[in-house]
Amino acid sequence: MTGQEAIALDKFTIEQRSIHSKLLMSWAAYACFSELISEKWFGKIKTIHILLGAGNNGGDGYALAWHLFQATDKEVNLFESAKSKTPDSLYFRTICQHKSKILKHRIFDFEEKTLTKRDLIIDAVFGTGLSRPITNEYSSLFNFCNQSKAKRVSIDISSGLFANGDRVKTHVFEANNTYTFGSYKIAHLLEPGLLHHGKVKVLPIGFDKDFKFPKRRLAKKAEVKPLRKLNSHKYISGECFFIGGEESMEGAILMASSAFMKLGGGLSKIYSTANLKSLLKQRPELMINECSTTIDLEQKVTEAIAQKTKRPRSAVLGIGLSSKLSDNFFNWLKQENNLNLVVDGSGLRQLKGKIEHHKLNSLILTPHYAEAKPLIEQESIINVRESAMAIAKKYRAIVYFKGPGSILTDGDCEIYFNNREYQLATGGSGDLLCGFIANFLYRHPTRPLKAVESAITYYLGMAKRSINKIRHKHLRDIFVASDIIDSVR
Repeated sequence: MTGQEAIALDKFTIEQRSIHSKLLMSWAAYACFSELISEKWFGKIKTIHILLGAGNNGGDGYALAWHLFQATDKEVNLFESAKSKTPDSLYFRTICQHKSKILKHRIFDFEEKTLTKRDLIIDAVFGTGLSRPITNEYSSLFNFCNQSKAKRVSIDISSGLFANGDRVKTHVFEANNTYTFGSYKIAHLLEPGLLHHGKVKVLPIGFDKDFKFPKRRLAKKAEVKPLRKLNSHKYISGECFFIGGEESMEGAILMASSAFMKLGGGLSKIYSTANLKSLLKQRPELMINECSTTIDLEQKVTEAIAQKTKRPRSAVLGIGLSSKLSDNFFNWLKQENNLNLVVDGSGLRQLKGKIEHHKLNSLILTPHYAEAKPLIEQESIINVRESAMAIAKKYRAIVYFKGPGSILTDGDCEIYFNNREYQLATGGSGDLLCGFIANFLYRHPTRPLKAVESAITYYLGMAKRSINKIRHKHLRDIFVASDIIDSVR
């Protein structure tokens, strides 16, 4: 959820269920306390330092301090930024005032502390309501915390980040663990926030389940419907056209087409201006159509796709493609209403102004950060979610914005994957994914969004299993994309 939705959820629960706001805050604090003391490392902590803001996030911190004082023998130090500005925060601050063991200090004096591995810093400074960049003083404070040896925990969201996922230019609090309430926030699931929250745990605290969220959810388990049946033949099992794989980039098209075939596809047809005959030694089942020029490539692709079939077919455009395709080719392509078109790589850079008003059965775009910028004519991506939504609406497309903690959207529904496999930042991983998507479009022929979601979920699951096969954690960087497809049996 966004920051505004989090505030609305609080208000809805308080008003509709007659739950007092102080009670809701105490439940949040107790949920954090219960989770905190269950951490394996908590027993080694000697001193706890709680950094407190003036709002309700600070109130959560005061309430947590009370629980820690009552139930543990740890030394608890409070570092206050300003006098509490909300009634609930002030209430729990007043309770803490009567406990001599809980010491109070100015928050910026915290930088004078010498911290060890037996110290714990709890961040309760800025919550989901932060709406403007933090000051240099806070940036310096959070940088000090991040450079220390102390364990770091954030309540709800890392201070300095915006809940809606906007990028920031200052230092933010980098937590090892984050305890949030009710639901993930956008900042927990996408860059840049995902990089600063550590392990995120969603804690139930009694929010009203009848609250209506937008069409936004975590990805579901992949639905892998069978492609081949007793009466199947290769044309029924799926036919995909792969356009690209030019000189020095032949491996890209091999990865994508191999993924399509190894997942049960019937026919994999490659169209390229490069000499790809050598690929047949590795994958003799591929059908390679060599083209002398880009014009020849466009003509052969046009002739092949123009042959009408009862079921929509799939095509993957742009993998290993360096040639610029003509406007006439795109004008023809966007009229093919019996085609599911997946566009990746250099194909994405050629779309602007050429395919917005298409009649395709479905258009799937898979940009990463750099590829997304020209699609919406921006010099930088400030907000991943908003950019993905803008691309989807502009091109009437299903968009998968790749990266850590990725998002899939058709401009209406938002699906989050919460993936953290950094090992996928290697050549060929995006090419493989396109082969997976093309294959699953045949498994869910009438539900393209579901097809893409299942393809991504299945792909990420296989990637995680392949990575985990490398026993030594520090050697998992040796993972390469072909490990995924090699594991398909």
